[in-house]
Amino acid sequence: MKLFLLLTLLTVMHSQLFAFKDGFYFGLSKGYMQGESKNKKLDETTKATYDVAADITSLRFGPDFNFDRAHQLKGRWEFTIDQRSYIYTDKNDIEYEKLGNRFGVAFLWGTNIDFLLNEEFVPFFKLGYGIANTSKIDETYDAVYGVGFYFVTKYFEVGAGYDVENRDFGGVRVNHEIFWDAYETFGTSYINLNFRLY
Repeated sequence: MKLFLLLTLLTVMHSQLFAFKDGFYFGLSKGYMQGESKNKKLDETTKATYDVAADITSLRFGPDFNFDRAHQLKGRWEFTIDQRSYIYTDKNDIEYEKLGNRFGVAFLWGTNIDFLLNEEFVPFFKLGYGIANTSKIDETYDAVYGVGFYFVTKYFEVGAGYDVENRDFGGVRVNHEIFWDAYETFGTSYINLNFRLY
């Protein structure tokens, strides 16, 4: 009897009875970034390494879809438009406040974990690319990778995650070395609230 109950429980836990169809999401995100910059554009007299902190407000949107008929394997494109407020602090504790904007695109891979709920819980891995413009600093490009999760209901979803952003100067470029050799490296934690359309 115990074996029967265990098998029944495992079967129900792994069946995607309440998974949702492919859809489109859009919403807002709030994040906080910390990192380090080797930026030589802020003050030509110091040319120092800076500690960087930033508040980020983002608009995020894109398609969300299933890779399999069981609706267990998930994928989504994530397009982001960010407004950022940076604080660069040098070794003498002098602060430089800069405003910036960023456009990014990323792809998220995830898997739906039921937890016997009527909704989806989707841990994911992210890989992306972005371009940015910051006041009095050259245009930049970046590579992003991160992890997070989404809790998805039929019409709403809440998400959170942590990204690593490696950034270099020079506008739109593709350079695989940016993953391990970048002029600016940031860690970003964020939360999302999205609406879903079908």
